[in-house]
Amino acid sequence: MLSDLIGLALGIDSAYIATDAGPDKKHLGDGPLYSWANFDEIGNSQDPDFQSVSGTMTYTTMTDEVTDIKDFARALYLGPSNLMEWYFSNRRIVDMIAATLPFGPRYGLNFIHSDQVGNLPKKEFIASDGIFRSELTDMIIPIDEDRIPGYNHLDVVLSSANTPSHRENEVIEPLINFIITHAK
Repeated sequence: MLSDLIGLALGIDSAYIATDAGPDKKHLGDGPLYSWANFDEIGNSQDPDFQSVSGTMTYTTMTDEVTDIKDFARALYLGPSNLMEWYFSNRRIVDMIAATLPFGPRYGLNFIHSDQVGNLPKKEFIASDGIFRSELTDMIIPIDEDRIPGYNHLDVVLSSANTPSHRENEVIEPLINFIITHAK
């Protein structure tokens, strides 16, 4: 986990961002122009990899790209971060702990059967990838539910819902089924 955090802070992983600003100091800005490849431009079932021009490095694959860059940019720009939003699993844990503490009722966290909080119905969508994903964190925080392959944290709420020809959204149907089951 420590190496994951250090890697985030230092940017140890390859970022695939060009550093070629131009052929020399007198021609800065004349280097190559780069743009973002959107999730549905990455590949297809016959050729799923998004590689360097030489084909020697795979940057990503269509399995790992499910979110439209416009949706992602909008979420980052408008914010706020969803780390403690009501639907994110950390928020559920924080609320459960706060509700059992003496100050809970003072903040509107009143309930009767505190011993049954863990039995409330829930549906968690766990991404297979993410910033804290490592063998160590998997051992410390065991997850007994299936992870969604190729999804990262924000993909769970931002993955494209209307491009099944690229990849079926793996959140919508299970979420609707959960709602129907528990809305009685």
